[in-house]
Amino acid sequence: MSTSSGGHIPHLPFIDGLRALAVLAVVLYHVDPSWLPGGFMGVDIFFVISGFVVTLSMRHLPHAGLGAFLAEFYARRARRILPALIACIVTTGVLSALFIPKAWLSEANSLTAAGALFGVGNMVLAHFSGDYFSPQSEFNPYTHTWSLGIEEQFYLLVPLLLWPWARSGRTGRVAAIVGTACLLSLVLAALNQADRPSSTFYMLPFRFWELGAGVLLALHLDPATTRSASTRLQTASCLAAAAALAAALALGDSGRFPWPWALVPVAATTLLIAMLMRQSPTSPLRHLLSHPLPVFVGRISYSVYLWHWPVIVLMRWTVGLDTPSQQALALGLSLLLGYLSFRFVETPLRRGRADSTRRMTLLTGIGASSLACVALLALTLQHDRISLSVTAHTQDWSPSTPVPVDMPHCQVSMSTQSLGEIDIRSLTPEHCHSAPTEPLKRRLWVIGDSHAAAYQGLLHALVAQQGLQVEILQKPGCPFLNLRRPLEEESDRCRSFIRAAAARVAEQAHPGDQVFLPSLRLARLGDQWGPKAPPATEPPRPEREQRIIDEAVDVLSLMSRSGAMPLLEMPKPIFPAPAFRCSDWFNQNNPACRGGLSIERAEIEAMRAPVLARMQALQQRLPGLRLWDPLPTLCPDSVCHALQDGRPLFFDGDHVSGYGNSLLMPTLSTALLPALSEATPARRVQRPVATVH
Repeated sequence: MSTSSGGHIPHLPFIDGLRALAVLAVVLYHVDPSWLPGGFMGVDIFFVISGFVVTLSMRHLPHAGLGAFLAEFYARRARRILPALIACIVTTGVLSALFIPKAWLSEANSLTAAGALFGVGNMVLAHFSGDYFSPQSEFNPYTHTWSLGIEEQFYLLVPLLLWPWARSGRTGRVAAIVGTACLLSLVLAALNQADRPSSTFYMLPFRFWELGAGVLLALHLDPATTRSASTRLQTASCLAAAAALAAALALGDSGRFPWPWALVPVAATTLLIAMLMRQSPTSPLRHLLSHPLPVFVGRISYSVYLWHWPVIVLMRWTVGLDTPSQQALALGLSLLLGYLSFRFVETPLRRGRADSTRRMTLLTGIGASSLACVALLALTLQHDRISLSVTAHTQDWSPSTPVPVDMPHCQVSMSTQSLGEIDIRSLTPEHCHSAPTEPLKRRLWVIGDSHAAAYQGLLHALVAQQGLQVEILQKPGCPFLNLRRPLEEESDRCRSFIRAAAARVAEQAHPGDQVFLPSLRLARLGDQWGPKAPPATEPPRPEREQRIIDEAVDVLSLMSRSGAMPLLEMPKPIFPAPAFRCSDWFNQNNPACRGGLSIERAEIEAMRAPVLARMQALQQRLPGLRLWDPLPTLCPDSVCHALQDGRPLFFDGDHVSGYGNSLLMPTLSTALLPALSEATPARRVQRPVATVH
């Protein structure tokens, strides 16, 4: 998103018109990608404009010395960028604390906001949020700050590169350096697109060439001296560039971006600016882009860009963004808030500073960003107190919150590590003097996908009561023995995880250890971000069925060499809608909740039947294999509900909640530790518990 202002260069109204085109393309795409499939490329238009206008503005900075040159440049950037950015981020932080619950979808939000205040939001996103087009990015109200991060990092570099040109006006050597850097950046983007798509999208080294294209254009064009001399060739080139830009916005392919698709908007924008500068002000396209309406939208484009994404994301989290009225509301609020920000934040703070020194401006900007960061930290720490969501009651909702037990002097420590494809969480008892002594020699191995980690609250309490050490080996998105498809149909990383986890247990477990295998073994009806299409059913093939069972036998036999036969979790109920997004007064009518928070038990039984048949076949091959069924506790009636008397059994559509952990603790501890079941009486769990089935 271009935050450039033109210094003392002649005003070019058509540049504002191009800004308007870019910001409207981005906003329309974000409201509904089907409206303008390549609208996200509006940011690439901004990059070219930013490089162009910022370079031109350097002609008029003080040239007495490098220090004064840099100080004036950075002071202008701070005045231009920070006031509106800080106001937007702090306001969004307050609204996020009120309306956005804690979840995987939102876990990177606060860190992204803090990074954006200091120009490194793109780095945070590249490391934590994965692909720009992923659900976690779509539900982060600060994702759009990635482009500001790239520009701010560019601003740290470009004045040093352009200082010799700004002082002397000689372009040869500087243009060669910038051109070489652009070529290298483009090559890096092409080479890294396939293996590192997230870094290629978010990081400056792979995007420098886009801003550099604008720099090179400005080095060779001076608006003060460029003459209007429209020729047929120039007019044709201008129209061709406009057509290419329109085609990119209409047909863009996010799967091959930024390489090679970014080439189209960058080349088209660069050519378009070059040709428009040579066109007469009365030429049709230049006249259209210079019309007062697009010029006005272009002037407020920075604030519109800042505000449109928080509006969209907060609506996505609350009322939804699917109906025409909701989409119209998002568009209207984006433009209105953009105008208010421009009128009351950007303009006054940019113009009312005649007596402010460059040093004071920079210190004020750093101080304001730091205070805003402290405010965000306070909001994060106080989230559960100020949130308007019922999910703020973490004891009921969070699966990682320990189930309360009457062990006041017992402490459980947790450590985490990554070992290749395995994420390991170790729960260790400390000072648990009232726990039995015998189990201290034993370990409980828990292996699975995110459903293994979803039992952490229960396992934490079990460690305190039984003195066990628990090793949770998990890989989100990788069920351990899915029992719905052969291993060859799993991803490479999931196959690696299954083999590595089984081998670790075989090598390190001892006789008497317990092994628990929870995983999602039904096809999801919905994700945290919305409902899913019904899974395709295919007729069973005997050879495929046999391969699934044979592979599971091999894995289970490998682990059982340690002396412990695993306990398999039978499939739990699943729901079309995520409970944590559909239980508040402000989100119950969200389109993501249409599937509902209940399902017929008969439907779940029918979905479970093929998996249970395979589990029974495994028991025939491995007589010591044990099964544990959470269904009777979580769904005791003919209809399964995600909420029970207003308390959640499930956090989302299939992961058990903190309350669900407490209800399942008696039956699971009995299944895991039958010899010690009497040491885990229900009276020790400080919650009402279900009857053990």
